[in-house]
Amino acid sequence: MQAAETQEARYAARVGHGKAGVVFVNVYRNTSSNPVTFTIQTASSTALRTDSTNPFWLTAGLSGGIGANTAGAVRIAISDLGEWIRWDVTGPNAAVDFDVMVDFYDRS
Repeated sequence: MQAAETQEARYAARVGHGKAGVVFVNVYRNTSSNPVTFTIQTASSTALRTDSTNPFWLTAGLSGGIGANTAGAVRIAISDLGEWIRWDVTGPNAAVDFDVMVDFYDRS
């Protein structure tokens, strides 16, 4: 990716509602001269609107960021998930390559 982008709803991951856990974003290449912020969003259905006026996709915890021209891992705690999750990236002005790994834990 070369600019701000949100994962398309059709590629969102179905995780089951009410879960909590941690997301690791592994940034392999970052040529952006701006810091890059990663956010995990959640919704009850992928068919819901995505506009910012009446959003159905909500932030599922904290955001995590990485500095300009920096590679490494970003850890984001997530909780109270809806049925689906997806990623949202803001800030890059050049190529950023990453993958996302999600680990859930029991809330008992």
